[in-house]
Amino acid sequence: MWQMWLYLIPVAIGLLPWVIGGELEIKHRIMVTVICLVFAGIVFAFPRWIKNRVQKKHIIMVAVICLVFVGIVFVFSRYMDSRVQNAYHTGFNDGVESNSSESELNDIAEGIPSIIYTEKDLRDRIESNEAVIEIPADIHLSRSLRIYSGKNIELTSTDTETFSLIAMGDFDAVVVESGATLTINNIMITRIGGTSGRGIDNDGTTIMNGGQISGHMNILTIDNGYGGGVINRTNANFTMNNGIISHNVAEYGGGICNHGSLTIMDGLIYHNSGTTDGGGVYTSRNALLTMDGGLISKNTVSHGFGGGIFISGGAFEMEGGNISSNITKGNLIRYGYGGGVYINPNGSFVMKNGRIYNNEARLGGGVSNNGSFTMYNGKFTDNTARGDENSSSDLYNHTTDVIYENKGGIIQNIRTQQSTE
Repeated sequence: MWQMWLYLIPVAIGLLPWVIGGELEIKHRIMVTVICLVFAGIVFAFPRWIKNRVQKKHIIMVAVICLVFVGIVFVFSRYMDSRVQNAYHTGFNDGVESNSSESELNDIAEGIPSIIYTEKDLRDRIESNEAVIEIPADIHLSRSLRIYSGKNIELTSTDTETFSLIAMGDFDAVVVESGATLTINNIMITRIGGTSGRGIDNDGTTIMNGGQISGHMNILTIDNGYGGGVINRTNANFTMNNGIISHNVAEYGGGICNHGSLTIMDGLIYHNSGTTDGGGVYTSRNALLTMDGGLISKNTVSHGFGGGIFISGGAFEMEGGNISSNITKGNLIRYGYGGGVYINPNGSFVMKNGRIYNNEARLGGGVSNNGSFTMYNGKFTDNTARGDENSSSDLYNHTTDVIYENKGGIIQNIRTQQSTE
């Protein structure tokens, strides 16, 4: 009988962390209990396996081992907890005198990035208007992440990794209201599940410093299919300083649909698809697109105009960068214009520098001009037109009424249609 009571000692020790282990994390309590039970099982079963009875020394030995193990885990847990607290206070007080006032400490705290791990954490921090929010892990979004008017929010990944905001359904991943400002640093915005929804719906000011917007689709489901990766609304401002916008699909503007002011300083817009107009970028009437660097490449239009860029009626100013390897598909008489750029009537394109090369279309492999095109500098090379010998690989002017001036750029193959098609 005494053997059974002694055998229960290791079991009791295994349960001890659940009674008095308030300082221990749940995972440590489970670990202690499991190991104590394993020890008890071994000492109970092994002597019977060798046809011996359990002896007192076996039970005492297991009990001592279990107690020592509990002590080690307890001390380790307290030690790690103290290190975390010390690290926080050391980092917080770095450069702060010990006699700093509470208001001074609060001012310093406002400049420390807030670290979040869940969707609720992220929404709470945005609601409280914290300026800089660091995202150290992927966040799954159950609905649009909304930046309300009046807020100025900066979302940033850690220095070494890019983490994601992942939309989990049919909605725009991020919505920036009019009067709000969002800066994203090294954040990826993508989606899993659902059949429609854009990466960013911007009605305020958005600044993209690195990161990626990819995997979004909008085929006649939201705003009649305008914008796959990004929609930049009227009077809104979107600045792309770096990063990637890729593998998005929309009816108009697979990568970006611009109704306001879009500035591309650097970065990559590639492998986006527009089923009708603007595989990479669609810019509408009264909108402004400025490109001073970066690359717009390998975007496609299925059966319309402007594989790289479609200028519906606004203005495009190119001061640098490259437009290359874009394709406008379609061989019917009304489709397949402008592999690199298509300029609609009332639209204008001023090229001050940069290169347009390796693009393809039925007419106007580089640029198809039905509005106004002025070239001060830059270069056209290796563009392709799939039509006849008059289809023009570099520049196709739709009629003699369109505006075309070359004041210093390098362009070779030009055709001007004598009558409206």
